[in-house]
Amino acid sequence: GAGRDATLVDLAMKNARRGDRTDSGVEFLASALDIDRAYRIEGFDVSHAGGRDVVGSDVCFVDGSAHKPGYRRKKLTERNDDYANMRSLIRWRAVRAVEGRDYRPDPDLLVIDGGDAQLTAAREALDAVGWTVPAVALAKAEERVVTADRTYDWDDTDPKLRLLQRVRDEAHRFASQY
Repeated sequence: GAGRDATLVDLAMKNARRGDRTDSGVEFLASALDIDRAYRIEGFDVSHAGGRDVVGSDVCFVDGSAHKPGYRRKKLTERNDDYANMRSLIRWRAVRAVEGRDYRPDPDLLVIDGGDAQLTAAREALDAVGWTVPAVALAKAEERVVTADRTYDWDDTDPKLRLLQRVRDEAHRFASQY
């Protein structure tokens, strides 16, 4: 009857919602990168309006979805050096975490907008402060995922790449919006 149909529809909706979460790429990403989990991800980008007004963004994703209360922006020293700017942005986040001045839980993964050089700058900042959080970079043009040890070239439809792209694009949008 109608009651049974309603229950089945309810069940189907619950399963669909649960399915979306698995497809968000969170589990696949953690496993592929060999990290414990990728439930909390923070994405970082540096943006400048014509070389001036340098702004760093720090966006937060929880279980594959944007978590706006976790977003932060940081005005950076005006210098035309993307690597120094990224190092400075990551250092700011790391120092706040290590000193307990950031109420947000430590993320499981940092996503850096850029390639090898940006990742190196980010890792230098993490090492200098002693904040041990895994970090990867996602370079825009090639959409390759860069880690400390290797580079991944995942298919465009891969849920784990799509998740990283969402984080990267949101960090970029949030920085540029300033």
